[in-house]
Amino acid sequence: MALSTSIHLHWGHMFSAAGRSVVVGGGVFTVRCFRKRFSTGASAIEMYGLAMEALRKASDARRDEEDRRQKEQIEAIERQREKSMRRTGNGHRLQRPRDETAQPKDRAAGIAMVKKIVQQTRHPGYVEVEEHTKTRKSSDVDETIPPSDSQSEDAWLAIARERMEEAALRQGHPLALVRLGNLALEKMSTGESSESKAKPLVDLEKCSKWEEDSPLDLSVLVNLLHGKDSGSRDVALYMYENAGERGSAEGWFNLGHLLWEAPDGKERSLTAFHRAMDLGDPDATYFLAAQYLASDEVGGEEGETLSATFHRSSRPSEVDGISLPSFAECHDELRQYGYRLLHQAANRHNHGPALHHLALLHYQHNDDEAEFARLLAAACRSGNAESLFVRGHSHYTGADGHPLDPAAALDDFLGAAGGGHADAMVSAGAILHGGVREKDGTVVVARDQPRAFQLYQEAGEAGSKEGWRNVVSCYASGEGVPKCVQTAKYIAKTMLGFEDR
Repeated sequence: MALSTSIHLHWGHMFSAAGRSVVVGGGVFTVRCFRKRFSTGASAIEMYGLAMEALRKASDARRDEEDRRQKEQIEAIERQREKSMRRTGNGHRLQRPRDETAQPKDRAAGIAMVKKIVQQTRHPGYVEVEEHTKTRKSSDVDETIPPSDSQSEDAWLAIARERMEEAALRQGHPLALVRLGNLALEKMSTGESSESKAKPLVDLEKCSKWEEDSPLDLSVLVNLLHGKDSGSRDVALYMYENAGERGSAEGWFNLGHLLWEAPDGKERSLTAFHRAMDLGDPDATYFLAAQYLASDEVGGEEGETLSATFHRSSRPSEVDGISLPSFAECHDELRQYGYRLLHQAANRHNHGPALHHLALLHYQHNDDEAEFARLLAAACRSGNAESLFVRGHSHYTGADGHPLDPAAALDDFLGAAGGGHADAMVSAGAILHGGVREKDGTVVVARDQPRAFQLYQEAGEAGSKEGWRNVVSCYASGEGVPKCVQTAKYIAKTMLGFEDR
């Protein structure tokens, strides 16, 4: 295999998730249950707290079990390699599996080995892949996993579910209702067995006992669970709507997203988003802003639904007072309203994606670099990773109203990397890999190849192919990590699909 030793600076798609190209309603549906802006009884709060504590213990138990399984898997790999080495008398070469058709079966184990290798190289006790296949030190065990009670994850989840059901269905706790809705969707999306799917989402016997005391109409839920044509989605809709009616913006927001993808669900969806916005939800405000701004791109029944919802729904009084920029004055009333909502989400709620979207609108329509830089800076202050990545690019190239400043570019890339932005990890790593100097030799950014290598690893683990390519390059050249061509080949083969040549 020919191993490249070149390092790639990754810019990604600068404006791919902003402006009108933003996809707000489609894609992966991320449910929420965070904020609390309602009042409820003490018993409901207590029961919800007990459920959350059980969920935390379940999480602890899961992490312990994952660590145990990973340890067993890696030790099994080590034993197999030791056995292979004894047969061949070669203690330094990663053996090619004899059965080439069996390689896909070994991929998961190989990826686990790669991740263990890159974890080790972050610490002074670096062990090359050949050494790693021979020995295992006690220091390799992750000591950061918090201790948990002896019960299994399943046992704690059962306790959490029982308490969550009581908080939601008997007491009407809004966040508990949202969580049960999320659980219903999870049951729908995971590939469960037919026997598992036949089990009810909630305890029907308890529902019957709670009907008289509950603030909810549990007879509707019972009918849904008994109905042949009704499934987990209907239960989720029930949970979210009841949570919304009891003051949960998350309930309305999740209801809106779930209905958005349903046939003939747009009208109810938009109404739900408006209800969430009325409760001060910034994500719902931004969602509606994006829909109204793009109203000129939709027609037919969907366009009529959007227009009807606009005219029927209440509008925050402060929104009407927001002045329009010159490029928005020629818009129709729906798009003007969309701009005002965007302004509201950005400036009142400090909503990072809304600030980013607003910045790009001014850049694209106004060609106003100063306003673009101001709004982008505000989006960066909100912690929006995409904004930090874009500003980092602008600083690195000295464009779009930003001075040429590699040090500032590095700071922005590192900030975006901290927010999980894989392309920013690669770009920050590339700057640190080579360092930056002025023409007179003055150091602007000191070279730090070990730190660059770590960033490439993190990018690879976050799903970046460019990150893994740079990890391979570092191992092949010995830059930032002890040189090990065998490890480079192993990672290239396992993570990038490259074969020995």
